[in-house]
Amino acid sequence: MANTKKVVGVLSLLLISLIIVNTANADLSDLLYSVSVINDKARPGENLEYNVTLKNEGSQELPISLNLLFTGYAKITPSSFTLEPGETKVVHVSLTVKPEQKPGKIIVKLLVFSNGESLDSPIPLQGEILESMAAYSNVKILSVEFPKEIDLRNPFSFNMTIDNPVKTVNATLEIDADFENDEQIIQHPQTITIPEGTNEITVENISFPLSVSSGNHSITIRIRFAEDIFTQSTIQTNVLGFSECETKEDVNVSIFGKTYKATVVNLGNAATICKVDTKISKIEKLLLVSASEGYKIENNKIKWEVKLEPRTKAVVEFKVNYTPLLIIPFILIAIAIAIWYLTRKIDVKKELVSHKRHPSFLDLKIQIKIRNLTNKELKRVKITEPLPAFVKEVRDYGTVPGRVVKKGKQKVITWEIEKLNPKEERVLSYTIRTSIVVLGNIIFPPTKVEFRDDKMIREEASNALTIQIE
Repeated sequence: MANTKKVVGVLSLLLISLIIVNTANADLSDLLYSVSVINDKARPGENLEYNVTLKNEGSQELPISLNLLFTGYAKITPSSFTLEPGETKVVHVSLTVKPEQKPGKIIVKLLVFSNGESLDSPIPLQGEILESMAAYSNVKILSVEFPKEIDLRNPFSFNMTIDNPVKTVNATLEIDADFENDEQIIQHPQTITIPEGTNEITVENISFPLSVSSGNHSITIRIRFAEDIFTQSTIQTNVLGFSECETKEDVNVSIFGKTYKATVVNLGNAATICKVDTKISKIEKLLLVSASEGYKIENNKIKWEVKLEPRTKAVVEFKVNYTPLLIIPFILIAIAIAIWYLTRKIDVKKELVSHKRHPSFLDLKIQIKIRNLTNKELKRVKITEPLPAFVKEVRDYGTVPGRVVKKGKQKVITWEIEKLNPKEERVLSYTIRTSIVVLGNIIFPPTKVEFRDDKMIREEASNALTIQIE
């Protein structure tokens, strides 16, 4: 039993020795690091922040423990861990500057331990402690040279005399105004540099919204060092009134008409009368169907004068209807037809009286009526009837005989009537026989009638005749 205990004890000692030997093989010389700065400048109460990257380049695991040489509050995340061979770990370091910390550059040492041994050289974290903002509560704005009058359309600048008993510092400039409209406070935050001592600082390119009402306003100039540390000065200025009219036109034209619409806006901060005008032709004046109230037409222009309050708009328009122009040609044609119809001397009508179909030809009987529409005698009436090419024979002329003649390459029938008494009507007829059986539509051109009227030769024509043969 005693021998067994001795054997177990020896084995335990050997196991511990092996563990110690294996751990000792892990060397901090295999540890690589790099520092990434998040914030290396801070005032009392603020934080310096860094990211430290550690990598195990060796073949054994490294148990790591981190600590800092720093008088303020420090936080390391994570502060202890094990790095496997080839593993990389990012450690976040946050250092809070104490209120009593003096300004200046500092180097904080990050200590690295592994198995009771430390890295030969601590990792340096460089930073700078800035002056406490509390000291800048003694900075004062001694005077402000602000424009007595402001034209909102133009940027302006102003001067400040500032006493800074501390050190040169960057601060935020704010401009507040008591504008009596929807934008109660207009801020122009920008960063300015305030040198140590008493200095004059010029602030340039300041502008206020065009909607600011005219009149006197209180303007507060504020220099802010921290949320609750600032200095300010209030002055009075006069915002000038102005008016500015902007007009946008929309014109739509088609064959049926024209629509003109203008939207006019007063961009200024004072009431004004905006003028709108556009060209209108003489024809458009006649065809004008509607226009916005208050219009007047002068020198081929239609004009309006619109009174607008600040930041308001109005719409004026007119409409022209071109439909009468489209109707005029049809009216003129109708009038011409009516005049022709009412001033005719002779009325000529042609019609089919009968037709008969034979196995190899057709017989067609045509009738032409000629009527004197006047109250006087018409003389030397000559009638010409063109014949289709397939006509083989013409016969049965009725009471007024006619004759077939050639006029160029076409055959025609002619009749001559010495005179037509007032209101008299003559009926001419003839029968034709075709050389073949024609099916479908047969078209006979209009019959022409020439006559003498007051020593003038006039001419009239009948209707064309279409005959359908089935």
